[in-house]
Order: sequence, then structure tokens, then C-alpha cells
Amino acid sequence: MYRVLLREFIRYVLEHRNDYLANVRNASVVKITTRDFTRFLGGMRGGYRVSAYSVSGMMGRIEEVLEEFKRAGRITGYECGKSRMKRCLIYL
Repeated sequence: MYRVLLREFIRYVLEHRNDYLANVRNASVVKITTRDFTRFLGGMRGGYRVSAYSVSGMMGRIEEVLEEFKRAGRITGYECGKSRMKRCLIYL
């Protein structure tokens, strides 16, 4: 289940990349955080209500999903931090 939600989140971010730009001057890098993922879940149809622990656990596995997108050629790379409040840079 978490893979499906994370895939949808990454697709949403790629479609709305201007809202997630890491740097205004460089439009090829997108930054996402655990907070962005939480907002995405709350805004989905029906609104998922999940605990912060669950969201943090799902974000811990986001690198697996980003690797799928990289293999498919949708992104060129990514970097993710190791902290609990995870931040990832996605290179388009």
C-alpha cells in the first residue's frame, strides 16, 4: 500500500514541479519533505488520516520508489537525508 501512495505522491510532485522547486533559478531540482507528503495524503479524495509515525515510516522507503522512477527514466537522480524529518532532492 505504501508504494502506491508514494508513487502517486511522486507523480503529483512531477506534474506540479513549480510548487516544489528547490531553487527558483534552477528548475531542474525539486525538493520534497515529510510535511509535503503529509499534506498530499490529507488532500487526497477522502483524505487519508495517518499517524506521524506511519508517514515517517513510508518516507523512509521513498528511495525505493525514487529508484523505480530513475530506472524508468522519469528522473535523472535523487538525494535523500537520513533524518526523521526526511528531505529529498529530485533531479529532473
